[in-house]
Amino acid sequence: MLPVATLLLVTFPQPALPQFDIRNASTTYDFSLSLDEDCTSDKAPMGVCEAPGNLVVFLKGSAVPLQRVPLESIDVIVADSGEPLVNSSRMYDYQGTIEVGDFDFDGHEDFAVQDSEQGPYGGPTFQVFLYQPRTRQFVLADELTDLTHTTLGFFQVDPARKRLTTFAKSGCCYHVTEEYRVVRGAPVMVSRFTEDATGEDDVVETTEGLRGGKWVRRVVTTPRTP
Repeated sequence: MLPVATLLLVTFPQPALPQFDIRNASTTYDFSLSLDEDCTSDKAPMGVCEAPGNLVVFLKGSAVPLQRVPLESIDVIVADSGEPLVNSSRMYDYQGTIEVGDFDFDGHEDFAVQDSEQGPYGGPTFQVFLYQPRTRQFVLADELTDLTHTTLGFFQVDPARKRLTTFAKSGCCYHVTEEYRVVRGAPVMVSRFTEDATGEDDVVETTEGLRGGKWVRRVVTTPRTP
């Protein structure tokens, strides 16, 4: 009688999925990012890891989760130190995985998570979350999120003036700077400055803004310097 062959099932340990603990972004909160997929990148000097995952928010120093936020896409920008880049909004450069600040000027910290590098000119886009004191939870702010998807990177925050500033451009010679106040979690434009140097002979600067409840527009045309 021939011996019966025994089939051995050999299992190999799966590689651990990326997880990042972030304690240097906020004075109030700690964050933990876990990705649902392994990801690699050949971008240098930073490493860019993009995958769906989850963000867990903790009160500073606590091990008890305050809130879990599932995200369809997270862009983790890893610096040479191995730590995720945070609170970096340098134009035309790598921006933070997490940006923390008081985006609606209500006295509470909010945060944003980078979700892609598919914004204008290949720039980063973000999911913006605002803290709700009544529920003590963070809620996605759709209109602030959209703002990062249509302009160049993350908006600038001016706490003293309570204004958000965005930048946009078309080619080398058409630039737009806009300022917003935030009303009930949504951006409301209060001024716009446009520099149009696309013409052959003149540079046209247009300044617009709210004055006395009315939208005022001023145009200055300057001949190009030979």
